Amino acid sequence: VTMSARVPEPQAPRGDTAGTFRKWLYTKGHQEAMFKGNSQMAVRTTKDTKKAVEWFMAFKAGDTVQVQDGADKGKVTQIIKVWPRWNKVLAMGVGIRWINIRPEREDEVGQRVQVEGYMDASWFKHYDEAEGVPGNL
Repeated sequence: VTMSARVPEPQAPRGDTAGTFRKWLYTKGHQEAMFKGNSQMAVRTTKDTKKAVEWFMAFKAGDTVQVQDGADKGKVTQIIKVWPRWNKVLAMGVGIRWINIRPEREDEVGQRVQVEGYMDASWFKHYDEAEGVPGNL
């Protein structure tokens, strides 16, 4: 088992928006790659200036939402954090993943911890707690 993380908290998506990171990966020339573990995510950029274009986010931290897709479908949860550049959100108690924590010293033992992982924003819908139904604002 490989130990890959040092902290047992959810990690933010990371990527290079300057256009210098692994140019040989880009096939169309207007997307920039971002790696998190073994997965790759793309940042939308303009064709002319190669600057990052943020997605329109219908959610903000603290919104009550319902998961519409995936293993946690139907769960009502709350948004913790949003990343408009990658169209990702971190929600409380959904998208649970395992993180392997590396030992920092020789006498420590590594461990595996469950944390919330970021999910695509299109998997969520706003939830009205008064009526008990999901829907658009």
